[in-house]
Amino acid sequence: MNDLGFLFFRIEVRDVQRRDGPKGHGEDLLGARPVAPSSQICPDLPQGAKGSRPIEPLTLTVLAEIRHRSTPPPGLIFTQLSKRKRLCHPRRMTHTCRPLTGALILVAMAGLVRGTAASAAEIKVLTAGAFKPVVMELVPEFERETGHTVVVENDTAGALTRRITGGEAFDLVVLTPAALEQLAQAGQVVAGSVSRLAQVGIGVAVKAGQPAPAISTVAAFQQALLAARAVAYIDPAAGGSSGIYLSRLFERMGIADRIAPKAVLVPGGLVAERVVSGEAEIGIHQISEILAVPGATLVGPIPAEIQNYTVYAGAVGAAARDASAAQAFLSRLGGRRARAILTGKGMEAPR
Repeated sequence: MNDLGFLFFRIEVRDVQRRDGPKGHGEDLLGARPVAPSSQICPDLPQGAKGSRPIEPLTLTVLAEIRHRSTPPPGLIFTQLSKRKRLCHPRRMTHTCRPLTGALILVAMAGLVRGTAASAAEIKVLTAGAFKPVVMELVPEFERETGHTVVVENDTAGALTRRITGGEAFDLVVLTPAALEQLAQAGQVVAGSVSRLAQVGIGVAVKAGQPAPAISTVAAFQQALLAARAVAYIDPAAGGSSGIYLSRLFERMGIADRIAPKAVLVPGGLVAERVVSGEAEIGIHQISEILAVPGATLVGPIPAEIQNYTVYAGAVGAAARDASAAQAFLSRLGGRRARAILTGKGMEAPR
């Protein structure tokens, strides 16, 4: 069946054997014969004619759901009635034009659900933690519009890479371009699907209500770190990009040995939570991750001279269960709506 346009259809469940009426008026489940036009099955009546009655609301709901489908769901036959929203006059009904009973409506709706479920996919997304807020913002709208289900798991970039190389199944992954390049070379993501999505800088956090240290210059930032009772950041051993960068930065600044005794190394997750709990006085993490923590205040980005931006890109898994669905969500992550979300999440479009 082609585009149904604005015609309204009645759903009937038929036996496999065709119910013969006048020639051409029946159709079996295999679709061997077309149904007759509405003018032959049920002649139209003038508006308000005696005996006419409106289509029941439940029937209209079913019709509204199915009329945009290009083919009928399995086990259902569509019989065209009329361009007008009513059933036929009871005295002029044929066996192909009887009103739907409650049981038939339930069977029809069950068949519709089966047909829809067959085309829906579950998309497993692995994302580096900093980009997770953007992913989660876009999931509800995507699921509502497509019928797909999106399952999101986050971890550090290094941990995700190890999980993938260890054989974990996934459909879409968001990592750094360098990590994706390695996975593409190993045949674990589709190289041609790699798309740059966002970038984020590193910032400083304190507990809400606490004094904000001066960090506008490199010297001021260094002094704030040395004066703090405890400094929290991602454990470099966990593979988090910000933790790896900061450990090298502290070495270049010549303060690594003074930071180490009071470092609160976070194996993964949200560093700013350690500030809110009081475990650390200062937290250093990607800005998007700081903004995601209630009770934490973003003091600001670290000085431009020592700033480091992490770029995030997405790619479809080489063994994705539904590559087209995964690609559709990846396109959504790089779309106009995603770009509008980035700023509110502390990120920006990639350069």
